[in-house]
Amino acid sequence: MTAADPRVSFPSPGVIRVHNRALFADADGSACRTFLERVFLAEGVRSVSIRGGRAPFAEIRHAPDADGSMAVLERIIALLRQPPGPAGEVAGTDERRLPSPHAGRTVPPPASTARDHRGIVRYYPHGRLVSGWETRLDRPGRLRLRNRALHRRSGLCRVVERELLGVLGIEHCRARPNGGTVLVAYDPEQLDPIAVIETLDAVLAAAGPAGRTDPLDLHLPLSTASLPVAALAQTAVPALLPAAVALVAFTTFRSVREAAFDLVRRRGRPGPAALDAAVMIGCLGTMSILPGAVLGWCSSLGRTLIVRAEHDSRRVLLGSFGKRPGAAWLWRDGTEIRVAADRLRPGDHVIATAGEFVPADCRIVAGRALVDEHALTGEATPVERRVGDRLHAATLVMAGEVIVLVEAAGPRTAAAEIGRILEQTAGYRTQAQQRGERIAADAVLPALALGAAGMAMMGPSGALAVLHRDLDTGPRMAMPLALVSSLARCAHLGILVKDGRALEAMRGVDTLLLDQSAVLVRGRRGNGRIIEDMRARGVREVGLVSGDDEEATARLAALLGVDRSFAGVRPEEKAGLVERLRAEGRRVCFVGDGRLDAAAMRAADVSVSASVRGPASVAEDAAQVVLLDGELSRLCDLFDASRNLGRDVRRAWAIVLIPNVACVVGAFTMGFGLLVSVAVNNLAALGALASSAVGLREVAQLEAERRHRQEIAGAFVTRYDDDVHPDGDATEVAGKSLLPASDRAEIGGPVVLESSSLN
Repeated sequence: MTAADPRVSFPSPGVIRVHNRALFADADGSACRTFLERVFLAEGVRSVSIRGGRAPFAEIRHAPDADGSMAVLERIIALLRQPPGPAGEVAGTDERRLPSPHAGRTVPPPASTARDHRGIVRYYPHGRLVSGWETRLDRPGRLRLRNRALHRRSGLCRVVERELLGVLGIEHCRARPNGGTVLVAYDPEQLDPIAVIETLDAVLAAAGPAGRTDPLDLHLPLSTASLPVAALAQTAVPALLPAAVALVAFTTFRSVREAAFDLVRRRGRPGPAALDAAVMIGCLGTMSILPGAVLGWCSSLGRTLIVRAEHDSRRVLLGSFGKRPGAAWLWRDGTEIRVAADRLRPGDHVIATAGEFVPADCRIVAGRALVDEHALTGEATPVERRVGDRLHAATLVMAGEVIVLVEAAGPRTAAAEIGRILEQTAGYRTQAQQRGERIAADAVLPALALGAAGMAMMGPSGALAVLHRDLDTGPRMAMPLALVSSLARCAHLGILVKDGRALEAMRGVDTLLLDQSAVLVRGRRGNGRIIEDMRARGVREVGLVSGDDEEATARLAALLGVDRSFAGVRPEEKAGLVERLRAEGRRVCFVGDGRLDAAAMRAADVSVSASVRGPASVAEDAAQVVLLDGELSRLCDLFDASRNLGRDVRRAWAIVLIPNVACVVGAFTMGFGLLVSVAVNNLAALGALASSAVGLREVAQLEAERRHRQEIAGAFVTRYDDDVHPDGDATEVAGKSLLPASDRAEIGGPVVLESSSLN
């Protein structure tokens, strides 16, 4: 490789600066990428930064304890002069070998994955991997990375969290736009730091250019700074009063702006922000600077917590469900090759052995295995799968070994579809939350009237104490967490809630209408007891719908113990039957087939599918709720989850409403001031948030129990494997045997391999 007259300088110890427009004008150009590949083979190189502009250059930083900048430069020059060897390696050097470009290891990712908001591209070495991620903390199972491409880009941070949490082995992930850091907790038995970094690079590359940075938001820092300034100004240092007034005025402006937006949005009717604006303006008018500073800080913190609660609620679901394996063992020509799971294509053959997750939706073509399908179906007991059976992505192979034929991979798998559905459902605003927001808005005018009464009776301080109400912040923080806790509990039991309205409406159901297909899906055994359990939960009537004649339907109804039966009902007549029951004042839950009974399900208050098609059919299923394992006993769990959600909502409202009312009464009867009202109401909002977080601990307990069951099942691995391969022979397909794990060829990176063939 040659370049036109590069100019080299040494601006500081440990830094080599190379000026060359032809090399560095395009960070994604072939010349620049080849330069980077060779530079990172030199011992001691820590990072390379490429700076654009009229005179682009690269800064090479090396370890201070190296032989010196000149020695490092000489090694780099030697590497740049060496021609590539026959396998794509740099010939004639003892440095780290440059693998073939097909390995995709040292080839840097697109510059957009490493470019900051100033246009500087920064790369760092990680073994044989070059990436824009800088390691800030590396401990077993815990990794903190920094990439300036994330700085002040909250949207990109959310994409990183969402995608990374969808990878099996990632237990926790938090991306912070302030500083551009990502903290990752992972399972060392499934992933290593290099695999995490490769996944992050793939996410950034798929996201494309990061775009503009977020506008600088100084509201919370400035409102926080106003607290000590206001306290000192009103107690010890009066000279700070102008600064305190300016800071409080800044926070007041935001409240006034939000109040104006509410007036426009609500067509002249004031919203909850009007109360905050009125109180803040009153504080400035009466020079109550410290109470105004406290109120401004609490309002700003509340907004931040609301956004975080909504964001964290989605992350809880993504962290538990809809996960996909990060890599797979592709079998081709008698050799196992390690590839990224999202590079698999229909028709590929993949090997899955004990302790590994199935990387795609597939069908077994050789071998047999004991698998754990709990992540998708809620089934707690491992089941055996043989040739011809189907497996889904995210299924754990507990024992045995199988070769599978890929049918769907990546975002087209059932696990990915379930993850998308849960994420959409997590964004549903419960009816209680919507009703609460209406109550908070409707309470503005009465609060203003009470404030006027307080002004007449107690003066400005009393008016401000009466005016300060907060019926909005607490519910907006608590409701998303309560909903997500219920969704997560359902998902752990194999209940996929596709529509959040069903989860709320289920506790009000008084009529259960069972289609014959749902009753017979797993046989009739135990269904009678399930019906009795539903009656104990408040269901007054259970009906059976059948297309059979009167005699056959009556026998089945008597066996099940239902209250009413409807015989000879054609599929197109089921919707009319549901509508007649609702016209009688019933709240109906229809349980049937999510595709054949779509019209009846749309007519019901709650629709549940008990199809045996499993996770693969969730996208086409018309029901609001899908029982992934087809077990009717899950109806009781669904009812309990709905009732628990209602309990959590009522508890959160009580925690918020009672202190608000007490502060109003206290202002008139006991002389409560504004600081008391602010403190009590904000503590109430945090209490509502904490009460909803209880459900998340229950979800964590369910996850711990699932892992414990996996460990217990793992005790049978040896016995099962001995039964599958009693003589230690390798599994054979088409006369070709599998290689032992020690012979597996590791090929990482974004390489697309052709579909393999066993013929």
